[in-house]
Amino acid sequence: MPSFIIHEITANKLFERLDLNELDRKKFLIANLLPDEKNVKLDPNLSIDERHNLIQKSKIKTHFRTDMHYPLSYPDLDLFISKYEESIKNNVVTLGYFFHLYVDYYFYYYYIPSVIDFLDIKHNKTMEKSDVEFILIKKTGKVLNEPDFFSKVSSSGIYEEYNRLNRHLIKKYSLDYDFDGIYDLCDKLEVDIEETNPNGIEVMKTLEYLLNDKSNLERLEILDMDSIEEFFDTVVSEFIDKYKYLLNNYLMSYHSILIVKDEDKYLQYYDDKWDSYLFLNCRGSSIDDVDAYLARHFKDSEHEIEKCGILKSIKYSWSHKCFKHYHHTFYKVKLSNVDSDLTCKWMSAEELQNDTRIQEVNHDIVDYVINDKYMY
Repeated sequence: MPSFIIHEITANKLFERLDLNELDRKKFLIANLLPDEKNVKLDPNLSIDERHNLIQKSKIKTHFRTDMHYPLSYPDLDLFISKYEESIKNNVVTLGYFFHLYVDYYFYYYYIPSVIDFLDIKHNKTMEKSDVEFILIKKTGKVLNEPDFFSKVSSSGIYEEYNRLNRHLIKKYSLDYDFDGIYDLCDKLEVDIEETNPNGIEVMKTLEYLLNDKSNLERLEILDMDSIEEFFDTVVSEFIDKYKYLLNNYLMSYHSILIVKDEDKYLQYYDDKWDSYLFLNCRGSSIDDVDAYLARHFKDSEHEIEKCGILKSIKYSWSHKCFKHYHHTFYKVKLSNVDSDLTCKWMSAEELQNDTRIQEVNHDIVDYVINDKYMY
């Protein structure tokens, strides 16, 4: 498994793309480590590695592992989705659990093979678990026996490397948690997943311990910061791109609303999907996004753009046929020519307020603009 700190940083980066309140973020963070909550009794007389091996066997169930031939068994994501699809869509706890499995999958399947090679007895590369005898660390060229690489007590193995990496990541990233609030929440989680221990207190205690580790930084021997940070960004983007159909209830949709005004009237365009006149708008929230939109639809016009406000709302998307979280950035725009390939017309505030269809689909935007909740 990737380290707890890797899981938590990827979760925090995912939060930048989701619309979750503070309570749901806490639930997600607990659930994001819940697959690693111990659900097996361990004999204290066993060695550290013996206990670790028993925990790994229990993860066949908690991590939905099915392909045991690969050197690092990764979660069967389709198996989890087939059982918990509706819960992923509607329960942030299940979403957090699923994201943990996805990060594990991506880490094992894509990242680890980029930093090590699995070798057989003749030092040939192999991807068959039963043939693996050695591990080649690409960064240093060092070759380790397979048991040493995966040992919890080996100073040159992957788990000690996680400890070294954690300290570097904690120094760079600000991970600030309300652990008292989190511990109170652990017993109240609505956990739909029957394969796990539904509590989460022990994994959160481990996280708190890791975050308080003040040990000196040491040089990384297997991993490197640049590739790990690239992993963070890639895994979040890939997750959203691949599973957008599961995330509609959580995703923030970023749009820009363009306010073009002539005395007491506002320029509107007709949108077929929404079956209504709307303020000019485009995907994205940057001035570059607005520039590109205006260049495409108002080719003969020069324009001036000024950001003037932000509005977050939850509303029904008539194009996607579901409720979505919207993050609207407002721009006041001056056009030298309003000729366009769009079907446009000027409408007064009164007309916008009295149009039944506009009020049905776009009342939040109309209210924000005509009541001067931005600074025009």
